Amino acid sequence: MTSVVGGRNATHLDQVRHRGYALDLEENEPGVRCVAAPLFLGGTAPVAAVSVTAIRDRMPPARMEALGHGLRAAIAERLTARFAG
Repeated sequence: MTSVVGGRNATHLDQVRHRGYALDLEENEPGVRCVAAPLFLGGTAPVAAVSVTAIRDRMPPARMEALGHGLRAAIAERLTARFAG
């Protein structure tokens, strides 16, 4: 959940779609960061999501990026194949 004000919401969602995962940079809970990636089953709307949450000290920006890429790849390779097929 990333707080976005006004017209920036569409730009933010475009960035999330392009990246393939979303980040929570302590917007929901101070000191806590999250990375989440969607699960698609053949459509354009996600049917579920997988999230990793940790305290800020254990999830610096480089770790968040690595987790985002890892989640996206794992979902695409494993979960989608398992549930779609």
